[in-house]
Amino acid sequence: MNEIMKKVGEGIRHYRKQRGLSQEELAHLAQINEGYIGKLNVPRKSAQSRCWRK
Repeated sequence: MNEIMKKVGEGIRHYRKQRGLSQEELAHLAQINEGYIGKLNVPRKSAQSRCWRK
């Protein structure tokens, strides 16, 4: 697993939990797909960085 993706996922998960947001709520706020948030939270596959620019 790419170490950078792991750190990004950990940061997103920390941010989301700290604010009491579900993956669905965070996805809505970020205007991205809920499934994509799930992939970032548990980075098993590489998520595309194009989404990070939003």
